[in-house]
Amino acid sequence: MTPIAHPKIWQTANARIEALLKRMSVADKIGQLIRVDIASIEPLELRTYKLGSILNGVNAD
Repeated sequence: MTPIAHPKIWQTANARIEALLKRMSVADKIGQLIRVDIASIEPLELRTYKLGSILNGVNAD
């Protein structure tokens, strides 16, 4: 077994993560997996979809 990098904070961080995941709905969790380009989403859609990230790569080659 590999030692934990910061054993003193690991359990605290793990508990916080577990608590957050328990509060999230399935829709919340799925939304976190979705990434959209900023050019393809309207501001009002941000209220509907719980997006994980919005990419600002407009006109990037």
